[in-house]
Amino acid sequence: MNFLKQLSDCLLFETKLRKEELAPFELTELLMTINQGYSDSQILERLYGMIHKIVSPEKKQSGTNFTKQIFSYVEQHLSDSNITLKEIAENQLFMNVDYVSKRFLKETGRKFSDYLAEVRIRKAKQYLAEGWQIQQVAEKVGCGNNPHYFSQLFKKKTGMTPSAYISSLQRK
Repeated sequence: MNFLKQLSDCLLFETKLRKEELAPFELTELLMTINQGYSDSQILERLYGMIHKIVSPEKKQSGTNFTKQIFSYVEQHLSDSNITLKEIAENQLFMNVDYVSKRFLKETGRKFSDYLAEVRIRKAKQYLAEGWQIQQVAEKVGCGNNPHYFSQLFKKKTGMTPSAYISSLQRK
């Protein structure tokens, strides 16, 4: 366990050196996993995921100008519950939605809906760790008109409800 904690510290240091964006809550989650006595395989899985995120060049939001435009639009309009690939394709890229969908999948390796959910959950975790109320977080990540959906999405992607996530952060 001490080795894993030291490795976590090294991860934090490495991300600072590389100026990578590894959110503090992600490191907190890793330390919680270690401290709460999860199995070695669960700890290693989370650790490998973080290492992959740091060293994998394609994992960063690099890519073509095309994908960067989509990433940027999503970041800027995340609180909009009506973000769709169709809207972005037609009103921002001025392209056919089917073409944009296929190209996005080819360049990123995932569907736009999966990407959008991932961004929403990543930002939600950040806001929850900063102390925002669940309803406020739901609004900030584009689920404000349906907080029940936000809770369902959060649980589906993280395995716990937003309330349980907050409790786990407070126990640390």
